[in-house]
Parts: sequence; C-alpha cells; structure tokens
Amino acid sequence: MAAGDPASPRRMTLYMTALVAVKGARAADVEITKLLDRKAGDADLLNMAAGFYLRQSDFARARALLARTLALKPADAATLTNLARVEIAAGNLEVATASLEKALAGDPA
Repeated sequence: MAAGDPASPRRMTLYMTALVAVKGARAADVEITKLLDRKAGDADLLNMAAGFYLRQSDFARARALLARTLALKPADAATLTNLARVEIAAGNLEVATASLEKALAGDPA
C-alpha cells in the first residue's frame, strides 16, 4: 500500500488512534473486527490490529493476529519485532528474545 492510499498502515493507525480518542477502545475494536472480516489476508492490517490489541493489553489477541501475519510473511522483521513487543509486555522475555533474534537473522540491514 502506498502512503497516499487511504488504507495505508499509517493512515489506518492514525484512524484507529483518533477513533479510540473520540469514541473509545470498544468502537475501535468493532471497527477493527469489521476491517479484519473484509481484509483477512492483509498483513499490514493484521500488524496494525495487533498493535491496537497490544495497547489494550490483550496479548492473546495480538499474538493470534501476529501469528496470522507470520503465516503470510514468515520472516517479516517488522512482524517479528511486534511479536517481541507483545511478549515483552506480557513478561515473556525468552520468547521476545527469540523473536528479535529471528528478526535480526532475516534482516539484511
């Protein structure tokens, strides 16, 4: 997705942040669920949604979305890093470390 695309990850994240601020987390959850129903295979959307659920401390839901993303893009460094963020927040430091190591091993930078 291009940055100018109305469904770009950045725009989706800004939209969800505004929705949470104006209408609350429940409204954002409903909207994310609708988006996921329409675009179940969109890795960017899955990552964005996982970030939302991380911020809501819904680690199980965030993990499930990231697992779906990794099924689409197995060595995606951004997704593995997001998974590490979830695991750090959940207190699973060994799992977080393994995710970060896998992200670094696959990232040529």
